[in-house]
Amino acid sequence: MIPNARTVGKTLDYDGRTGEIHVRGQGHYLIQWSMVVDKGEEPGDVMVTLEDGTGECQYACSGAPAEEARAFRAVGDSGRVRVSGHTVLELPEGSVLRMVNRSGSPITLRTLRSRGVEGYSASLTVLGLE
Repeated sequence: MIPNARTVGKTLDYDGRTGEIHVRGQGHYLIQWSMVVDKGEEPGDVMVTLEDGTGECQYACSGAPAEEARAFRAVGDSGRVRVSGHTVLELPEGSVLRMVNRSGSPITLRTLRSRGVEGYSASLTVLGLE
């Protein structure tokens, strides 16, 4: 769930209970995502995919190698890494999109703070191109 989610326009709906985006108008869409995650002490890489609502179709994926998180931990950081990506899709009306953790173990969104104020942890933007 995205606590500060908002939608603008008439061809997309965001379901805060499921984290799914519902496409109400056929067209081409630019989808961009970025998140700061921590896998804790779990071994392995971080992998996040953009999928349809059934999980049968993976449109795109992005990730970070485990070595990157270990390098941050070695210098005293929490081991958080940034995962981002983008794609352009032609989607029919009724399509459902969701971001899915495919890392093989849990990941946690981590907030980057700015001057004592809650900051950024993740963003997902879907923009109709037509």
